[in-house]
Amino acid sequence: MEFVESTVLVYAFTNSKWREACRGILGKQGLATDSLAIAEACSKIGTLTGREQEIMFLKSVFRMGNLEILPFDRNLAFSTLRNLKKTPLHFFDCVHYSAAQTFDCSAIYSYDKDFDKLPIKRIEP
Repeated sequence: MEFVESTVLVYAFTNSKWREACRGILGKQGLATDSLAIAEACSKIGTLTGREQEIMFLKSVFRMGNLEILPFDRNLAFSTLRNLKKTPLHFFDCVHYSAAQTFDCSAIYSYDKDFDKLPIKRIEP
């Protein structure tokens, strides 16, 4: 399983220079993310492109049979709390890292170099 961080989702659904690379990642099997990554991406996509693209993003994500979505529940909150004490990550990144640990992910797809300081390897699409 490999974790998809919110920036990859944003770039896949907006006119970015990384769009095709990020869309290629989303076509792979065995992907995971968390509900806060979906919320972050949805908010950013809506800000950048408007409501219609925001809605299309959500519909697309929910149709993806290859993407597991971990909810931000009590267990993930406690895992995040533990990791906030052990890592230099900011809250949202720490949630994503904790979710990747929960899914036992071998990698995190992200453009955020803060993930380089962690045991799970970061892959830039």
